[in-house]
Amino acid sequence: MAPRPERRPVAETLPEADPVAETIIAAPAPVEEKTDDPVTSIQTMLASLGFYDSEIDGIVGPRTTAAIEAYKTSVGLRGIELSTDELLTSLNNNMMVTAAIPRPRPETTEPVPIPQVTPAPQSERRIGAAAEAPVADPTVLRVQAGLKAFGNEDIRVDGVAGERTRLAVREFQSLFRLPVNGEIDDALVEKMVAVGLID
Repeated sequence: MAPRPERRPVAETLPEADPVAETIIAAPAPVEEKTDDPVTSIQTMLASLGFYDSEIDGIVGPRTTAAIEAYKTSVGLRGIELSTDELLTSLNNNMMVTAAIPRPRPETTEPVPIPQVTPAPQSERRIGAAAEAPVADPTVLRVQAGLKAFGNEDIRVDGVAGERTRLAVREFQSLFRLPVNGEIDDALVEKMVAVGLID
């Protein structure tokens, strides 16, 4: 009869291992809460700001990614990589700024009315274009015609001393030993008259 009570303390020590096993099984629970918390917070704040309209599930899917990119574009952070903490900080700051606005930001944005511009009548547009166009100079016209007769086929006879006209004048001045300045002056005109290029 005496050996039987001695076995009871051994049986009583065995259940002491059970709580250890229970604590090991229950340990992963808080880890799951930590991994889902930032994404859930991001989704919640994006939804409050009007950028996310899907289910808040703590999973970074295509809609969450699209909402993050839309938010970054709206606050001037497009193309800039943000860590989770940086994104949360930015969202928190914008939540504080827009806390007083009852509706999400995209809904409160109203398009700016574009004023209607009535085109000017055709006659007025022609007058304006004529006023802006350079006036043809008769002397330049004569010189350009003479330069064209001299062999400068690319010269445009329009009475405006453009770059091509200046280059041709310089060439003529150099050939006839005149001051090479590319300008249409009296010496140039007299020389062209003398050689029979112009009247």
